[in-house]
Amino acid sequence: MQPFRANVDMPPRHTVPVRTRLTILKGGTQESRVVFCEREQRSRPAFACSTCPLARASAPEDVPVAFIDCGYSTQPFDGGLRNWNFPPDVAAAVHVGQAPVRSVLCIADNLDWGEVARARLVEVGTAGLCIVDGGGALVGFLPSAWIALAGMRALSSGLPPMIACAVSAPAVHERKSLSDAFSIMVARRVRELTVVGDGLQVVGALRDVDALRFVSHLRRTGERLLPD
Repeated sequence: MQPFRANVDMPPRHTVPVRTRLTILKGGTQESRVVFCEREQRSRPAFACSTCPLARASAPEDVPVAFIDCGYSTQPFDGGLRNWNFPPDVAAAVHVGQAPVRSVLCIADNLDWGEVARARLVEVGTAGLCIVDGGGALVGFLPSAWIALAGMRALSSGLPPMIACAVSAPAVHERKSLSDAFSIMVARRVRELTVVGDGLQVVGALRDVDALRFVSHLRRTGERLLPD
């Protein structure tokens, strides 16, 4: 087994991206890093790869890395996909967890509006923020309009409790296909979905532009396209 090492310049052919979930808590933040394990078909902590015999390029928990070279990865795909000329077939064959899911920012469900305003300084240009419980499970979505109001001190004192302003989160399970994700985006009229794993654990975010570029690139090359 090769030594664990960080490599952020030239991704290997079996690259599995490492995703970060940053959660804003009362008085601080919590960061977790996960990867989608294609062997187990679920997200796992990135540090767990250090004990896997086929994780050829990884790092200890305290060394951030952008990706892991995983021998279990099915990408680049062998055979069929290179000859598929119909993008919907490609989208139907790939799990959301294998796609370029981005890192995500969450807020705890017990925050007050002052702490929500702090989150507004971290994330700019988003449709809103995922709300998670103490175990990291998705409980709702706070639209950006409420986050903007939280930043206006003259108005925030009159707002209802933060959790009361939450709406149903546009989400997709990581084992669903990209076709399913596109269907949810159309039905919910959104361009980004929260990606959840088992137990509604938030593991990332999927944007329509990333998914479309991924399908196009995969159809042509059979290889994974990483998010920007």
